Amino acid sequence: MALRRLDFTQKKSIDPTDAMREVAGRFGRPGLDMVMEVIQGMNAAIVASPWAEMRQVDWKNAIELKELFSGEGLNAEYGNFFDQRYIDYLHRNFPRMDEIHWRKFEQLTAEYLDRQGYKVELGPGRGDDGVDVRAWALTDATRPQIIVQCKRQKAAVERVVVKALYADVLHEKAKSGLLVTTSRISPGGEENRTARSYPIEFADRETLKEWLSKLRQPGIGDFEPEHD
Repeated sequence: MALRRLDFTQKKSIDPTDAMREVAGRFGRPGLDMVMEVIQGMNAAIVASPWAEMRQVDWKNAIELKELFSGEGLNAEYGNFFDQRYIDYLHRNFPRMDEIHWRKFEQLTAEYLDRQGYKVELGPGRGDDGVDVRAWALTDATRPQIIVQCKRQKAAVERVVVKALYADVLHEKAKSGLLVTTSRISPGGEENRTARSYPIEFADRETLKEWLSKLRQPGIGDFEPEHD
């Protein structure tokens, strides 16, 4: 399992978790949403600043980019689970999403949820019993808010996968499930979800484009190294 904190600068960082928990306890979800807006605004201001060190992130060599397609290690130098440079690269080269390593796809999902304010646990990658990522709300640590199944594939995700995720939601007493795929959900899978009122959301190919747009930070990783 992997639980990591954000540290873009490799210096002493500010962890807002305690403050967010206190605000959530006093003001509930509306207060937590306001705190997240403030934090995101501060991050955007730092990135936009011509004096910010975060704008100086660059690829050292092509080998680092190759890890996106061939490596499954958790080696996010600029991010908690998925390197910011990978995000910026995929934002500009989205068709290559189909080629990234399946483990990197799980890490991208974990990074997105982490930045949405959840406490995130990335599964082991192998032998995970179908649950790739777990996410807890800061206001409730008793059970996962979301459990995630990731499918990096070209074929549509069939209903059997939707049923399996629902079974995992029930087993872990999670509030909801999230199925993330580089393709789309089959008509049968969508029918099962709606007809049986499964508490499951889908993040398909178009959703991934939206994720990358939200995660992208201007001025970071603009250098595109050579790659095979």
